[in-house]
Amino acid sequence: MATSKQRRLFEELGLVDQAQEANPYEVLGLDPDFAHNLLSEDPSGAAVQFVAGALHKALSRRYHPDVPATGDSDRFRQINDADARIGEASVASLARWSKKEKTVLSGQLKNAQAERTALINRVSELLQADLELGNHPQHFSRLDSAQGVLLQRGNVPMLMRQIPNGGTDVLMGRVTDLDNAKATGNPQVFDFRAFLRQHQSFGLAPGSDIVAYIDETGRASILQSDLTFIMDITDPVAKQRKKRESESQKDKLTKSATTTGSWRADDPVMFITQIPRTARTKKPAGQLITFASWMGPRQGGQDLKWKLPLDVVGTVTDQGFFNRMRHNKATENIAISGTETQRTMSHFNLLATQSQQLLEQDPGYSPLLKPDTSLLMFDPINRLPVITDVKVMGMIGNNSKAS
Repeated sequence: MATSKQRRLFEELGLVDQAQEANPYEVLGLDPDFAHNLLSEDPSGAAVQFVAGALHKALSRRYHPDVPATGDSDRFRQINDADARIGEASVASLARWSKKEKTVLSGQLKNAQAERTALINRVSELLQADLELGNHPQHFSRLDSAQGVLLQRGNVPMLMRQIPNGGTDVLMGRVTDLDNAKATGNPQVFDFRAFLRQHQSFGLAPGSDIVAYIDETGRASILQSDLTFIMDITDPVAKQRKKRESESQKDKLTKSATTTGSWRADDPVMFITQIPRTARTKKPAGQLITFASWMGPRQGGQDLKWKLPLDVVGTVTDQGFFNRMRHNKATENIAISGTETQRTMSHFNLLATQSQQLLEQDPGYSPLLKPDTSLLMFDPINRLPVITDVKVMGMIGNNSKAS
């Protein structure tokens, strides 16, 4: 069964069929033909309203919630609503409800109904997929148990994290070779490969491709190459950093490293490397990605976080969907609340689209944040899905809380 949060989200996205209002005559069991005859005899509609009132009285006694055997709160509410609508209706509405649907439909109406049926079927498929995948570690609702999402636009990596009170923030990454980063005295870097050897690679299989992610709070995790959580290494990393800080102070390197101004020592970092196959194996290559949150001195510098009042709601597999929608005239005048903040900063492009377009174009929506898919977000202010031109590389440490 869908959670209230999921159902509300899909209703806002327009992915839940909004049923047409029921005919109040049918709710009360009043035959439309009989209503039509009554209106012919009494065009004022008073006779129809009198009969409807009598039916309402009889049904409300049966379905009142306090009646033990037949009480039904939903049915009781429906018959009350139907009686109220008939009592307040114009003569034109009373007459319209008495007309039976034509048995022969025009070609245009048939096509419209076929399209509607197709959309309803597509909505049902999406809802079913969302329910089935709700407990998957890559489901967008699981983002709060991950350490973020790794994104990429061109060759530029980005770190997106969910903000507890709503919205997301994005940091742009700077990629360097591990050896070069160490040689330049970057305060983030310690010899991570030597650190692995010191801890006997934490028992990981030789030849494994791994990723280590350390956030600004010092929380450290080893991940698989797809960014799935393997183990927490916060304590040994903290000890290594403390040792390195102590050595740096002795050598008076800390001041020179931090006053160069570019990257702070408490930024999130990601090490990408491989577990050596043997002790004599040549040192494997590796990369360092630094996600800087601030540039320059703390006072007078620049905050590099891009804050978006948008929520992550999944991905689409069709990476050309963004460009198609960008050239679609129906999207040109749609506002996006995310572009109203920090106009001078944007790490990737955003484009709002109509919910129906998302269904009709069928770009391969999924509630999972899977690699090599385009990120889909949602604007809760304008209640619109927002497609991006940024690619998802994976959820960082997803399902780590389950370990």
